[in-house]
Parts: sequence; C-alpha cells; structure tokens
Amino acid sequence: MFGKLARSAFTAADRVVVPQIYDEYSTGRVLTSEYLHGCHINDFLATDPGQGERDHFTHLLTVATYRLYYRLHWLPADPHPGNFIFMADGRLGLIDFGCTLTLSDEEWLFSNVAIQAALDRDMPSLNRAIARACRFDNPDDMEPDHLEVIRNGFYWFMEPWQQEGVFDFGDRDFFLRGIDNAIEATRKGYTRSLPMTIWSNRFTFGGRAFCYKLKGRCEFRKIFLQESSCARQDPA
Repeated sequence: MFGKLARSAFTAADRVVVPQIYDEYSTGRVLTSEYLHGCHINDFLATDPGQGERDHFTHLLTVATYRLYYRLHWLPADPHPGNFIFMADGRLGLIDFGCTLTLSDEEWLFSNVAIQAALDRDMPSLNRAIARACRFDNPDDMEPDHLEVIRNGFYWFMEPWQQEGVFDFGDRDFFLRGIDNAIEATRKGYTRSLPMTIWSNRFTFGGRAFCYKLKGRCEFRKIFLQESSCARQDPA
C-alpha cells in the first residue's frame, strides 16, 4: 500500500519515480515491483559527478521526502542509500517504504505547530512544544540545560528551513553540529521523547547524512514553501 500511495504523489514532471507494484505477482509475503535501472550513491559518486549533478539529486531527494510529508503525512524514516536509485536520465528512484510512519491527526498538528513556532521565532510556543516532545507538562518542569540542549538540536534541524537561497548540505561544520548535539543529548540522558520523535530523528539524520555524502545543495526553503502550500488538510 505504501508504494502505491507514494507513486500516486508524483508526476513525470517531478522526475521522482516510485516503481509500479504488480499485484498479480505479489502475495502477503512477496512484493513484486517494476525494476528501475540505475545505481546507488557509491556507484554514482564513483563517476565523479559535477556539482550540478549532485545538486540536482539533492533537490529531487528533498522534493520527494517533503512531498510525502506534506501530502501523505508520512515520515519516511529509513533514508539509507539502498532505498534510492540514481537513474541515467536524471530521475531519482524511491524503492522502499517499509519503515514509514503515517502521522495521526494529533501528531501532524503537533509537528507543524513546532515547525511554525521555530519559523516565527516564537520562543514560548517552541519551548512548550519541546517540553511536550520530551514528555513534560510544561518547560518549567525541565532542567534549564535539558531544555537548552534539545532546543539547540531543534534549531539545527530548522536551519535549512530558514535560510533563503541555496543551502549546502555538504557543509561539514553544519553536519557535525547536529551529530555533536545528538551525542550530547544522549550522553546527558536527555532521550525521553514521544514515539514520533524517534521516527523524525531517523528521517532527519538519515536524509542529511545522505545529502552530506552527496555533497549536495538545494534551495531548501523554496522547496518547503512549495510543498507546504499543497499540504493535505483533510483528516488522515
């Protein structure tokens, strides 16, 4: 079902391909799909692609993941290299949705309240969202350092959303700041969270690690504004 829904979210103009599922050759234990010709990231990088090619696929990956988030309310939480096919004609193939969370109405609303609070630089609302994500009733129940560490991680998460123009996911300093924050939170035991946070972290770190390896850039904020403007508003 995930594959069919994902396929319906894209048109030929999007340059993102989800393989067709062949029901007549599939069972409850075997999924048979269209074969996509292409290669994985290591083979793609071995061809020494130019920055334009790297940026092109970073753009497609960002469009693909945020299309699924805004139109299907999904967190595709397993963005490892084996799930993406670099096709010779410049299309990006998506081939596995086994680790995907469909957000409930409550989770969808909560996620976007937190994002909007950060975009609006509304500190009280953001602190309340962080407290809830960490399973506290309000920010005053959290130790100041706990709140600060988690908030710094969320600021890192939101950097691409807030920057106008091209965002460089190949920036080593940017990537390592996120990793260092995650290590600090784990070392200090600041890991209690809502279940959806685990999926969100996999979605974020996996995607950014992929784009960091790709050394790709894209106009992330422009893509966010484009995809969020078409967000599905009806109940999930």
